[in-house]
Amino acid sequence: MTDFDPVSTPAGPHPGSASGKNAAPVSSGPETALRRLARKSEWFLIGPVDCAKVDAFAWLFTASFLLWMLHHFSHPLEWLTEKGFHLNSEDLRLMNYPAAFPLLNEWMVPFFGVLLFGSIALFLAGLRNRLLLIGLFLLALYVQRVDYMASFTLNKIYVIVYFMLAAAPPRSSLSANSATTQSAALLRLLQGFLLVLYFTAGLSKLLPGDWTNHSDVLWTHVQGVYRTDFAAWTLRTMPPVFWTVMQYLALGFELFAPFFFCIRKIRIPVILSGLMFHIVIALLMRELVYFSLQMIAFYLLFVPQSWINRVSFLYRERSPKEIWGKIRRLAR
Repeated sequence: MTDFDPVSTPAGPHPGSASGKNAAPVSSGPETALRRLARKSEWFLIGPVDCAKVDAFAWLFTASFLLWMLHHFSHPLEWLTEKGFHLNSEDLRLMNYPAAFPLLNEWMVPFFGVLLFGSIALFLAGLRNRLLLIGLFLLALYVQRVDYMASFTLNKIYVIVYFMLAAAPPRSSLSANSATTQSAALLRLLQGFLLVLYFTAGLSKLLPGDWTNHSDVLWTHVQGVYRTDFAAWTLRTMPPVFWTVMQYLALGFELFAPFFFCIRKIRIPVILSGLMFHIVIALLMRELVYFSLQMIAFYLLFVPQSWINRVSFLYRERSPKEIWGKIRRLAR
């Protein structure tokens, strides 16, 4: 059997079971194969699941957002005010971009920083209410629209994911000690989002033909503006065939990993391959370390539930009272 999340068992009785209010009505007659498939598909797509995987993903994803924003705040005035270079309205129109959001006055920048990093810190500390997620979505959207040239594609992913998290179905818990559950819809959307990202990235390389008709495409890419010191050393040291092999491995991973992720028995080797893939990207291409961290966060949606439970102290939800108590202890 192949699925996106075979490791987690649904949090509650399976539809058609004899007990539990989540159980679907059982028809008195024999169940056809089509109806059985429809029932299992519904359970897989929207049935209740433990929230732990989504919570762990959201924590690491937000930690990568923190690092991305810290990078931007190394030059806040150039980024957010008129002191820096920004495309004008005519430039944006020619590039088919929507109008940019207003820049900040210099005195506003510290307040924006407090709002941005305060929201991120509260989330990482364990606050999980919808209002905070809406705030993170709006902050990521402002970052995207205030300076298109500084935001790149990876910031669009922050906008999309925070919107998905903010719009997620409500959670429930049968008792104080039981697992918090949620419709599987959010988990499946996030898992599918990663697979679509990979496949479309591979398709965009395959269809124009450059990556299949020329063996030096990756070699030329690494020599561009993203080149790191490690990349420069590798270019001097490794033979051309090394870059050709790396090129086809990268193309193959993006095209086929989305299918391999859905096969339970080989998922862990696929995840390890993906980790190596993104580590190499981070080493060879300047500033893409943030993209690599962002993508690696998605892998938590696919690992066994037992792995997630071992690090629950990092991502578990905490009440505002717990968070305030922790801040007071740290301040002493």
